[in-house]
Amino acid sequence: MTTTSRTVSAITTLVGALLLAALAVAAIIPVGRAVAMGNSDPRSLYTASASGITHVEVESNAARIDVGFGDVAEVELKSSAPSHNSWRLTTSGNTLKASNSSPMGGFCFVWCGNREEHVTLTLPRELAGELSAQVELLSGRMELGGDFSNVGIEVAAGDFAYTGATPSLDVEVGAGTVGVNVTGAREANFTIAAGQLEATLEGRAPERISAEVFAGEFDLTVPDVTYQVNTDVAFGNLDNRLNTSPTSAHVVELEIAAGKATLRPAG
Repeated sequence: MTTTSRTVSAITTLVGALLLAALAVAAIIPVGRAVAMGNSDPRSLYTASASGITHVEVESNAARIDVGFGDVAEVELKSSAPSHNSWRLTTSGNTLKASNSSPMGGFCFVWCGNREEHVTLTLPRELAGELSAQVELLSGRMELGGDFSNVGIEVAAGDFAYTGATPSLDVEVGAGTVGVNVTGAREANFTIAAGQLEATLEGRAPERISAEVFAGEFDLTVPDVTYQVNTDVAFGNLDNRLNTSPTSAHVVELEIAAGKATLRPAG
């Protein structure tokens, strides 16, 4: 492919990414008031059995939510302001899902609803490392903590943070700000459309990392070993501080359309 062809392709990809990011943010338009499911009490504590659960899904809009493990017998979800954002806590087969929707009408770009609402989703500690997790933040703030068998993260807008251990990590950022600090990842995939992602991978060096940066910023810190770094940069900027070798078993695949990426060793 010629340089001109690559440039046109990069522009097309970039425009598509920005449109997807815009659609993701537009998807934050509320669609009605959800009804809380699961066992509940007047203090807005919802519970569900963790028996047979191997996968957790969380979808949050217009709230601050903390997700992690604790000393509980069942899954617990507690909301400080249920009148502003009603939550569903449901199970289907081996999947537990926690989600909410905003009762407010109109568009919501960064933070909607009640800024004071604080939600906590607590999973039984004995399930740490046994569950897979798929989380989606539409707006607001989410903090995910703990060890999972694999983690998928989608952020349309808002602030997101994950600290924990997982062998497999997949992160997609639309127009938000994301920070992840992960131990033990063998494989990690990152997609940044128009947001900011700061990722630190600790422990044993990953076998494979792939990243696509369209119009955002990507900062990656990895264990200080030699990497095979393959890059395709169109209009973006790359600052690669890693030690490289074409024969390394640790591979980094990076494509930059019009964003900025920094690759750095730990220490």
